[in-house]
Amino acid sequence: MASPDLVIIGSGILGLAHALAAARAGMSVEVIESTAAPQGASIRNFGMVWPIGQPAGELRDTALRSREIWLEVADQASLFNDPCGSLHLALHPIEAKLLNEFQSQNPNTTTILSPEETVERFPLVNPDDLQSALFSTTELCVNPREALAQLPNFLNTEYGIRFSFGETVTKIDDNDIKTNLRNLSASKIFVCPGANFKILFPDFFTRHGVQQCQLQMLRIEPPMPETRLQIMIAGGLTLSHYLSFRDCPSFPLVNQHHSDYYPEFMKRGIHVMASQHQSSEVTIGDSHTYGLDLPPFTEEHTDQLILGYLAKMIQSETWQVSSRWLGNYSKHPTEPLLKEQLSDATTICASPGGAGMTLSFGWAERNIADLTQ
Repeated sequence: MASPDLVIIGSGILGLAHALAAARAGMSVEVIESTAAPQGASIRNFGMVWPIGQPAGELRDTALRSREIWLEVADQASLFNDPCGSLHLALHPIEAKLLNEFQSQNPNTTTILSPEETVERFPLVNPDDLQSALFSTTELCVNPREALAQLPNFLNTEYGIRFSFGETVTKIDDNDIKTNLRNLSASKIFVCPGANFKILFPDFFTRHGVQQCQLQMLRIEPPMPETRLQIMIAGGLTLSHYLSFRDCPSFPLVNQHHSDYYPEFMKRGIHVMASQHQSSEVTIGDSHTYGLDLPPFTEEHTDQLILGYLAKMIQSETWQVSSRWLGNYSKHPTEPLLKEQLSDATTICASPGGAGMTLSFGWAERNIADLTQ
């Protein structure tokens, strides 16, 4: 068998995005994955393609390009996708002020809704503490479990990309790759390890200060299966989480308000979001704990904080928890994306943090364009 032009280590969304971009550029591609199917960060998230969370400029442009590619691929592969947009709820006047500031910076894609307008358009929103809401048109909802399960077959069928699951790469030396099953070579190698970054080039990740982030997440079931959110929803705590809101003049006041009134949430890195795919279940979360060797246990108190805050956002008091899990991803301490060429053959592309679904397709397209110039 002829050596491929490009071997990609890792079949998470970042690896798949690079495989697609390379195949579209005319390269022959093989993806090697240690598990029998994708099991990492990419299947454990909300399925939110979230340009609104990226700061204006290159990162938001990358997110918007990713959204375009997601829509193309979802249509071709018959994947669930809903360009429903997003709704940020202000539950305090200072949060409402920040939303107004953000809207004035982004008038073409966002609209401020009054409490009455919000509830009229989205009846599940809880009106009790609602000050206002920010509606944005740019966000896209996908089903991560479905997408990561079906994309390999689609990429193989449509683009001839070869997938080798259940095979662990143990060493890379220039163009040569050693796995637990064989030796092979490739003109170029991209390493996209996801949260499992300690096997290949551990010193590289240690030098860059990369850590794991662990998240508590849940799915809840409404009493009536036909119940629909109609949109992806975030609460006021989310305004302290995403970089895009930090250019707003009121950001320091909002962050201080959250520290004063929600100290347990801030300590646990909790901000609350909700998305809904084909089924009636709603994915909610999440908390954020950082480190290198994190314990594999959940804390019920964290889940209860998330559920309690969600009830301030939507009328979910009677909804039942149907599943719980730990999400995970790798994160660089300062950079939103980590890319470094280790040799003429090998490049590491890793650590998009919690924005893998949002940035991967656009970032991969740019990386492959740089490679083939």
